[in-house]
Amino acid sequence: MNQNPAPNEPGLYTFHALADQAQDPNYDPAQVLHHLENNMAAMNHLQQQFGSLQAQLQEQQASQATHPQAPITSLHAAIEALANSHLEQQQMQQTFQAGVQSVLERLSQRASQSPRFPVPLPLSTKFKGKDEELTFDEFKSKLQTAFTRFPESLAADTEKIHYALQSMEGTPARYFAPYVNEDIPDDDGILSSYESFIKTLDDIYGDKHHVDEVNHKLTRLRQTGSMTEYIASFRALAARSRWNEPALLSRFKDGLSDDTKLVMTAQWHSLTTLKGAQAAATTAYQNLQAQQRLRSRNGFFKSPQHQSPRRPAPSPAAPT
Repeated sequence: MNQNPAPNEPGLYTFHALADQAQDPNYDPAQVLHHLENNMAAMNHLQQQFGSLQAQLQEQQASQATHPQAPITSLHAAIEALANSHLEQQQMQQTFQAGVQSVLERLSQRASQSPRFPVPLPLSTKFKGKDEELTFDEFKSKLQTAFTRFPESLAADTEKIHYALQSMEGTPARYFAPYVNEDIPDDDGILSSYESFIKTLDDIYGDKHHVDEVNHKLTRLRQTGSMTEYIASFRALAARSRWNEPALLSRFKDGLSDDTKLVMTAQWHSLTTLKGAQAAATTAYQNLQAQQRLRSRNGFFKSPQHQSPRRPAPSPAAPT
């Protein structure tokens, strides 16, 4: 009997191996039951062999009754073999039943336990406290995305904190190392409350340390390319600024290109929300793009090389 064949390899398992598989969440319970059925089939085969041995003994007993003078050595040997086989079969049957019961009990315990949920891998781009690699805002958004995608695995505050720590390198990781290694008492609950943990990070790497830089970039931002790029850049800076809605609305409208402003002239003063202004600006930009494509097509068909050649004007009649 095989001790530990591969999980999908056909063969027989010891009940000890099957019991271990029944507790291992990496094994499919259906596969464990399949292996158990194989063992039961093997036991049935042994019982059939035992039945065949009984039939042979009955034949020898009948032969002895018909021929009393025949040597009985083979009969005695068969009886002794049958007795030994019967005892062995009883012991095997008891062991088999105990093994089956153990496997089924462990499968039942596993089914009643809480399921194991997949745990996400740490962020591939680690947060190092340097904006050029991964800004603090980007780091927080990636963490929140992981929490949303894996709500069961990252439900508790400690699980969220452990995931965040695994996604750090350099200075941020060194800052928390004394708390993790218990060299410093965690009196403020930094490693037990995610709110305290992220606030500690915000105090060190939060955008309030870059307010002047953000304000400067926001003031100088202009629409020089597509509207999508302008709105994305504006939103990123606006999220890091401390400006209120009216100030952001005025700055957004002021940064639009002259062509976009011209298209929006009729509704310019009616746009009183940033969301509405961004939607109107997007529509205006799309209209400008459509007009440019139309002019390009019209210019192509009206260019000199594509016009039909003109017939020469008739020569004036000669004087008579």
